[in-house]
Amino acid sequence: MQYLTTRSIGLFLTAALCLGAMPVKAQILKRQLERAGEKFVEKVIDKELKEDGDDPLFEREENTSTDRSDDEDYQVRVKGKDLAPPDAGSHISNAQSALSASNFTGSRSEIRQAIMAVEVAMGQELLKSLPETVNGMNYLPDEDEVASTGIGFVGLVIRREYKDNGRRMSVAIVNNHTLMAQYNLYLSNSAYAEGDDQYKTVTVQGQEGVITFDGGNEYDLGVPLGQNTVFTLECINFNDESQVMSSANTFDMKDIMKKLGDQ
Repeated sequence: MQYLTTRSIGLFLTAALCLGAMPVKAQILKRQLERAGEKFVEKVIDKELKEDGDDPLFEREENTSTDRSDDEDYQVRVKGKDLAPPDAGSHISNAQSALSASNFTGSRSEIRQAIMAVEVAMGQELLKSLPETVNGMNYLPDEDEVASTGIGFVGLVIRREYKDNGRRMSVAIVNNHTLMAQYNLYLSNSAYAEGDDQYKTVTVQGQEGVITFDGGNEYDLGVPLGQNTVFTLECINFNDESQVMSSANTFDMKDIMKKLGDQ
């Protein structure tokens, strides 16, 4: 299945669940988190979205009906170089009509959709500002993606992919207070770094983060921004850590925070 949350995000989420356990070496924890993270994210999102299909983060067709009785089972997602933004105004109008008809469930659903539409618009503006080339890698326009679940767990996710000569990099920017809190717990718990030379804290444009290496060909970088945002890179077939860091520094962290209203 294709998830908007990268392996790094799954790692951060699951790490928070482990904080009450006995300290373990980060290398062991990292392997556990890599296996369990995506399963945990999948399980929670499936429950939140009440979706039985193969892909819990599915594209929702526009529905202007105000008679929806269950507003908890879908998200707004736009993908590709021609990202058609949802119409927040129509959802607000539908919400007013539903409210006038005492259809409170329908009104709540439409208001929620309007909020998600605004979030998607924010994500699209951020995508436009991201670099098209990073360390010789070109971005893949058809892979650009913005999604808002509106479920208070995953929140707003912006993704961009880069590729060149066997190297591949996935950028994910997640704007959600809950995820940020979980990540900071993980970042601040030094026990997880004990004895692991493939895990360390780093600084990107004044922001402290974590970089991990799988011992093979993949690096993961996670950097918290402001109070609610996490910036992640998943880098495959990079020569070394310095390539990861130089790639991260291509992105303007302050501008990302500004565009998401998170400073």
